[in-house]
Amino acid sequence: MNQFQEQNKRKIIQITTARGELTALCNDGTVWLYDFEGYWVKCEDIPQDDE
Repeated sequence: MNQFQEQNKRKIIQITTARGELTALCNDGTVWLYDFEGYWVKCEDIPQDDE
């Protein structure tokens, strides 16, 4: 891993739980759900209106 990759490594900044789901918010603005089979699944980006 080079220096650029090391500096831009995704980090979890907050984890929440609700109704048995784990949700992680990362420093790059992505949101991930834990599927309890050992995998994190990235949520789709929230659409932005041009209005």
